[in-house]
Amino acid sequence: MDCSICTTMPSILRPPRNTICGSCYEGARTTIALLKKLEGSKEDHDKFTDKSTVTNGSSLSSSPLFSCEPQPLEKVIKWMKNMKETEEEQKKRIVFLSSFVSGFKEQLHADILLKPGDDGPPIPAHRALLASKSEIFKNVLDSDECKTAPEYAITLQELNSQELQALLEFLYTGTLASDKLEKHVYALFVAADKYMIHYLQEFCEQHMLSTLDISSVLDVLDVSDLGSSKMLKEAALGFVVRNIDEIVFSEKENHIGMANMDLFHDGLVKILKEKYHPDVKFLAGDDDHEDPIPAHRIIMGARSDFLKELCEDNDYYKEKPIILYEMNHEELEAFVEFMYVGDSIQPEKLKKHARSLYLAADLYKVPLLRELCRYQLMSSLNTKNALDIFELSKDDPHEKPLHDKARGHVISHMKEIVLTQEFKSFVERNPSLTVELIRVLTLHGGAGRTCP
Repeated sequence: MDCSICTTMPSILRPPRNTICGSCYEGARTTIALLKKLEGSKEDHDKFTDKSTVTNGSSLSSSPLFSCEPQPLEKVIKWMKNMKETEEEQKKRIVFLSSFVSGFKEQLHADILLKPGDDGPPIPAHRALLASKSEIFKNVLDSDECKTAPEYAITLQELNSQELQALLEFLYTGTLASDKLEKHVYALFVAADKYMIHYLQEFCEQHMLSTLDISSVLDVLDVSDLGSSKMLKEAALGFVVRNIDEIVFSEKENHIGMANMDLFHDGLVKILKEKYHPDVKFLAGDDDHEDPIPAHRIIMGARSDFLKELCEDNDYYKEKPIILYEMNHEELEAFVEFMYVGDSIQPEKLKKHARSLYLAADLYKVPLLRELCRYQLMSSLNTKNALDIFELSKDDPHEKPLHDKARGHVISHMKEIVLTQEFKSFVERNPSLTVELIRVLTLHGGAGRTCP
């Protein structure tokens, strides 16, 4: 459709004024919405400042940017010019206010000392500025012992010398060089939370969100707990969910470093326990009255190709839980937990459910879980479970070490095992395995000897 605004046709051939294309229409709507938003900002500003005057004596409410007069589109050019003038005025004010930094650097009339936690030299500062920036500092400075003498030092144990210098620089200037922010952002974020310096906390928060990647997500997840930031925590957890295969199931996990792996696993456990935006549910075979266990397709699929295909290719499971009949509820909980934390699964859970998890790992193609369960079964062999494990590992060439070890245990303790009801049942179920045992016994001269 020809548009009366953006058409390239000569004016004499242009369509009527009321003909407008979709792009120009949306542009006009956006401009009007921006005008209304700024008018709303003006009303909010007046509510909190009570139309107070600024340092140059002019009322902020008189600024063209905050005018309550109607702003039709024909005045957009004038309005944009007013915005530019207001921007320049604000820049001048920022420069004027940032001159505080010279007082900090030159230590002009400093009346308090701040001492870092690493026994570095104390840094002179100004009580009035500290009190105006932080309610915590104000309360400390109002205490009797802090009113005594200028040489009294407040120690900030959680900050080293460089971090304390960066904190003070921000308090005096309202900003921080990008290299310093990058280096000290976590320490500054925690300090901002502790001393209730809200703008610094938001400043650090925005930096962490804008630079969030595989190498930083663990640190951000950790500091979000220390700083009690729900938004930052949710962003970090969401990043983990979206990038789980790159973070922990590929060579890129080397970026994390082993020192942080426990923290990473803790973060995944939090995702599971707090049910952070789950998109699939699992139900055990005995769960007639239990609630399904929520999980995340990307995490379950990263561990198991079988479950990945099951989740992705079947729309039915987007609404209904996936039922894993071969496990009870406790075993399923342990299975799902493993999918999130890998070999950091609690040892007592692995020991208790090794057999069922071994079978589930084989069925759903989870190699690491099967390997863990194999070693657990081998280390827990005794006269009560040796026959079961011997039977469990039959017919699978990959499980020959487990099979041979179980067989050796049975042969070595045959005098005890042969008298049990389990052995009688075993013989009825597995005549071929019984023959195998007899042959090995004959070859090695009877029961009670250690056999391979």
